[in-house]
Amino acid sequence: ASRSLGKVLLSNMPRADHGIVVPDGPLSALPFEALIVPGTDTVLIESSDVSYLPSAQLLLRQLPPASRWTTPWNRQLVAFGDPVVPPGETLLGAERLPRLLASAAEVQGIAAIVGGRSELHLGTDAQKSYLANGRLRGLPLLHFSTHGIADTENPDRSRILLASNFMFQEEVYNLDLTGVGLVTLSACDTGRGKFIGGEGVEAFPRAFLAAGANATITSLWRVADAPTAEFMQQLYFFLNQGQSKAKALQSAKLSFLHSNSALSNPRHWAAFVLNGEGEKPTARAIPWSGLLILGAGLLTVASGFIWKRQRQMA
Repeated sequence: ASRSLGKVLLSNMPRADHGIVVPDGPLSALPFEALIVPGTDTVLIESSDVSYLPSAQLLLRQLPPASRWTTPWNRQLVAFGDPVVPPGETLLGAERLPRLLASAAEVQGIAAIVGGRSELHLGTDAQKSYLANGRLRGLPLLHFSTHGIADTENPDRSRILLASNFMFQEEVYNLDLTGVGLVTLSACDTGRGKFIGGEGVEAFPRAFLAAGANATITSLWRVADAPTAEFMQQLYFFLNQGQSKAKALQSAKLSFLHSNSALSNPRHWAAFVLNGEGEKPTARAIPWSGLLILGAGLLTVASGFIWKRQRQMA
């Protein structure tokens, strides 16, 4: 199937290090990077990173200039994981969702990788209220490690699980996420939704981009807990190396594809796709040690200047 579809869809595609796909209809459910390039035995992700857009009009979207660095006292990452409905509360449908045993470790591992200041909301603290009132504007990284449920008939009812409430897709449109560099939904089916002719799929990527985020990473099908946690830590490792968002996702996929293990199967890596701006890196945190070294250097220069002036005046 990969070879046959690749022959149909990739034969006339120019070779490039970065590709942008604006899919329509059922093609919105297809990970192009898992297709075999015609005339080769390699899949597209081995030669090109790929990003997607839910609509071609987003090619014209003007994003504010993004900084390459953030100061260590500003938040680098806000993450939600391992949501637990507090005792005594009921959330219809949540009782059928199993506990995500690797979720908390995934979020904590990501925080350790990216450095900087992280704000983690785990267990009963994974509350929807932390997303309100524009408090995440300009944040480099927003991460959800939770359950996702896609409603392909009524996409506004697609939802992800948080501690006391589901966050419905229709609610995302009303969030103020202006300047958020990357929203990652480490959950099942978060890229699925209702197909709309000429407009692709109505799903979480479109909602988060409309709320102001620069880019999203979502999934096209159900993904397993433990492999997903490992994949996400690979992704953030490459982001923290300064790679662009699309390149970091490509690197994480290649690490799985070439792992010579069960993780090389595309079901573990091809589900995750990037929508939105993918050619720029996310802002990285300046470590405190770097500021201390810079401060020490400036102090040394200033001391040398004062000593030289004193010698001249003597």
